[in-house]
Amino acid sequence: MQPLRYLKSFSSLHPFAGMVIFVGLTATIMSCTPQSNSPPTAQNSPQVTPPEVTPPVTQAPAQTQAKETQTGSAAFISEELEGQKTANGEIYDQSQLVAAHASYPMGTVVRVTNPENKRTVEVRIIDRIAPPQSSDQPIIDLSRAAAQQLGFTEKGITKVQTEVITKGNESSSQ
Repeated sequence: MQPLRYLKSFSSLHPFAGMVIFVGLTATIMSCTPQSNSPPTAQNSPQVTPPEVTPPVTQAPAQTQAKETQTGSAAFISEELEGQKTANGEIYDQSQLVAAHASYPMGTVVRVTNPENKRTVEVRIIDRIAPPQSSDQPIIDLSRAAAQQLGFTEKGITKVQTEVITKGNESSSQ
């Protein structure tokens, strides 16, 4: 409300003050609008910079979040279990790249690395093992095919590092 009072008091000092202000504002507004009725072109339109577009913030997929890792030993699953039903309902086949783990959800894909020879293999969790009670017990049991790729079938057990690649879903059992 204060600007109106100022205009009223200014116009009482000078009879044409309101008119001068009105004409000045009109001229300013008119100078900002195109003078032609023709469509805007590069020559007669003001340069407008498009607003900066910021992509929406979304949660990163599980694959890009911090990976879950473990270090311990690995063994390979006994040949006696060949053809037996696993915890997720699949039949164990030692020629497949599969594994058993105490806690990873069924269907989880895990990269297993043998630090002695730097070999790696990716396996899918299809079975359970008892949680290790000491550091000399395996953290993962691998199929014979996975153990061969890591190069430890002669020894039977080796030190490994595991890294979850994709988390499975417990309810995805067959």
